[in-house]
Formats: sequence, structure tokens, C-alpha cells
Amino acid sequence: MIRKKVLAAEQYSVLKVKVGVADDKVNMQALREVAPDKRVRVDANEGWKTKEQALEMMEWLATDKNIEYVEQPMPRPPSQRLDLAQATLAAADFRR
Repeated sequence: MIRKKVLAAEQYSVLKVKVGVADDKVNMQALREVAPDKRVRVDANEGWKTKEQALEMMEWLATDKNIEYVEQPMPRPPSQRLDLAQATLAAADFRR
């Protein structure tokens, strides 16, 4: 399904992909199989429930130099919120 959607969006210079599910890595691998150099914006829709999970997934995504940013990595409770400095550094790592 992912491959088909990515191929259908071939004319766009940037893709936005929803993550935050158990198959995130499989889905991103499928995307990269058909669009290895396409710029991607990632939206986790608060799907990563802990700070640790969000940081682990963002570090993994940072290995892909064509990820522009990660949107809404986790729910907003103050006890679990990433502080601004961490979020800014993570976002900076995704840029070329």
C-alpha cells in the first residue's frame, strides 16, 4: 500500500507520511524502496507515547538525511513534553 501511494505522488517534491504505529520502520523502508531521495515530512500524530520512544524514533529517522522534520512526536502532558532545546536540536539534525 505504501509503495503504491508513494508512486502515485511521484510528481510532488515533498511527501508527508503518518507514523506512530507499530509498522513505522517497515512503512518508511517501503517508502524509501520507491523514493530513495524524496524529501519527507513525518507526522507522528502523538503516536509515540513516551519521551524515550519519541527520542528513539527521531534518532532513527535522523539517519535519513531527507527527513525535513517530525511533527507532533508525542502527547503534550507537561511531565512528558520535550523541552524546547531538545526539540530544536532534533529538528536541526534533520536539515541538510
